[in-house]
Amino acid sequence: MNEPATPRPPASIGKLVFGLILAVFGVLFTLNNFGLVEIGSLWKLWPLALVAIGGAHLLQCWRTRPFGGLLLVALGVFFLLRNFHVIHWSLARLVPLVLVLVGLRIAFAAIGGRSHAWDRSGEAGTGDAWLRGFVAFGGLERRITSTQFQGGDVGAFCGGWEIDLSKAKLAGPEARLDVFAWWGGGEIRVPEEWNVSVRVLPILGGTSDKTRHPMPGTEAGTLVVTGTVVMGGVEIKN
Repeated sequence: MNEPATPRPPASIGKLVFGLILAVFGVLFTLNNFGLVEIGSLWKLWPLALVAIGGAHLLQCWRTRPFGGLLLVALGVFFLLRNFHVIHWSLARLVPLVLVLVGLRIAFAAIGGRSHAWDRSGEAGTGDAWLRGFVAFGGLERRITSTQFQGGDVGAFCGGWEIDLSKAKLAGPEARLDVFAWWGGGEIRVPEEWNVSVRVLPILGGTSDKTRHPMPGTEAGTLVVTGTVVMGGVEIKN
């Protein structure tokens, strides 16, 4: 009798787009090194990577965390127009707009009674069995209280996240959480009765497992943490 297939978490649009962009740039630079392709003017299109990452972030988090996505799209459009000489002034002229953005963010927070009106992090506990999140130029907080937690993925580009699983219970003997961080990182809190296995690839970054591993035979299950950390860090603790 065939065993039922293990359910898979929903796809992360942000990580999918980011991974494809890295792969495309890698292929182009490799072909350029072998003289098969002349990048030349193609390099002017690099801001499209920012637009793609920001757009993916907006598709996934428009209602909860749009700020980082909007910022990436705006920067991508600015650099693209500058590369093709549509505009000629420098980015330094827009620095005062940072005050406008910060002021509006504070004002909207005051109106809505929230500390982050444009970047709601979902601090309230959720019973979702799957965790999914991707943040760019911002922060992400999730507290999972599901009694059937099955895993998921979380990522950050120039940002960070905090995942609280201390009140969750595993649906089976093992759950897999895939993490991704580029110029960022995060923290994962797990119950003391969970065993943790870290299989993260650090590139100019690192991981830290500070959990108190239970005695063999007494653990309530194992959380396997996989993924990649580039110039960032991930900490796991109870």
